[in-house]
This record gives sequence, structure tokens and C-alpha cells, in this order.
Amino acid sequence: MKVEKHELNDAEMPVDNTKRALFKHGLQLALMSIPIVTALNSRNVLADDESDVTKITFHYQDHPNGSMRCAQCVYYVPPAPNGLTGVCRIIDGDVIANGWCTAYRPA
Repeated sequence: MKVEKHELNDAEMPVDNTKRALFKHGLQLALMSIPIVTALNSRNVLADDESDVTKITFHYQDHPNGSMRCAQCVYYVPPAPNGLTGVCRIIDGDVIANGWCTAYRPA
């Protein structure tokens, strides 16, 4: 007796194949979304003030850490005679003499 081969349509597919396909397509979707999420996150960082990046990285604060302050740091450049804020060789943007960050090194 000869057994005929029967093609399965979508409704007759075994459950395991459907789960496997769902997992495969879900994984593909997740992998394809990584560049999109990365691009959106980087756009938000770039939209912020660029000086915030180094201030966040080095935990800059506008008050001293005990007796340690920017004015006593080797990286601090004092303001011009009529200026209010100095410049740091590490931190981007203006810093104040009484500020502090983790890049602090005593002068």
C-alpha cells in the first residue's frame, strides 16, 4: 500500500513550529530595533548641553567636597578679572572656584 504525502497548510502546522517561528521573528525584531534605540538615545545626549557630559562623568558639583575645591586644583584656570566663572582643563564649560569633581588634583 502506497502512502500519499500530504502538505500541511498554515492552520495544520504543528504548535512547535508556530512557537519557533514566533520566537525567530521576535528575536529578529528585537535585533533590528537595537540601532533605532541607540540612535534615539544618542540624539538625546547630543541635544543636551555638551558640557553636561563631562560634568556628569566627573560628578561635578557647584560646592566644595570638604576642603577640596576647584580653585585649589591643578586643572583650574581662574576667570578673567571681570569674569565670574573659571575654566577647567578636564571639565567642559564654565566651573566655579568653589566647585569640585572627581578629576580634582591638588595644586
